[in-house]
Amino acid sequence: MITSPAEMRMLSKRFFGNKVIDIVVLDELKENINNKEKFNKTIQQIYPQSYNDYKQNGLVEIFIQYIQNQVRFVIEKQYVFQKSSCLIELSVHVFNLSWEKRFNKEKSFEEFRQVVVRHSLYRPPHSVYIFSLQNLKEISEHFMSTFFRYYASYFFTFTPWVDIVITSYQRHQIKKDVKDLELEKLRLEAEQYNEKIDPDLEAEIKAGNSIHQIPEKKRREMLEQQQQREKQERIDRILKNKLEELQREFDEKVKHQDELFIKLAEDLKNPPKKK
Repeated sequence: MITSPAEMRMLSKRFFGNKVIDIVVLDELKENINNKEKFNKTIQQIYPQSYNDYKQNGLVEIFIQYIQNQVRFVIEKQYVFQKSSCLIELSVHVFNLSWEKRFNKEKSFEEFRQVVVRHSLYRPPHSVYIFSLQNLKEISEHFMSTFFRYYASYFFTFTPWVDIVITSYQRHQIKKDVKDLELEKLRLEAEQYNEKIDPDLEAEIKAGNSIHQIPEKKRREMLEQQQQREKQERIDRILKNKLEELQREFDEKVKHQDELFIKLAEDLKNPPKKK
């Protein structure tokens, strides 16, 4: 259950559908799928930033064709408004993010997978149920045979060349002083309590790997990142188990339907004899 406006804003960033493509816009895209001028105008209205950026680089036609491909797909599959709007919006998200982050094919596909799964299971606030298991299969096959099939060409076209300037400089000038101070503190504490210095701890300090040398703010960030990773791992594990469960149920239903069909075919081929 959504409890605050802040949570609502967070959820709105995680999910797609009916954000920029409402039912009126979707109807316009479908009606003008073969009218280049009107279709381009609609795309410019709903994605002005992307449209202008790609136009400046002479790539807007490829961007338009990519969206046309998604619109033709939802028309072919006769998806309802909710599914159509969601698919087109998430496809634009994956497209733009792949070039913004310079994703290779594997990272781009992982982003696509996470976004689609996020819209295929009813588990609020982590995921919502928009696409069925059959839809997942259709959408995956569609993207694998179109976008990801030609990903190398897309990547070469949409990612700019980057010149890297490498300079050398002296590292850890301050860390040396920090290590000396920490070793001195360790020795004083050992003398005070008449104990021996832990050789492993001394080796960590000399190597510059002591946790005490990490600033407090950085330590908190590392802890928060670790907690987020553990949380994401739990979510991924639950989603994976749920998908496997759905797949098993789906396979069982298909098997049952096949058995019924075979039995029906046999009955038609060899009808029972009348007494």
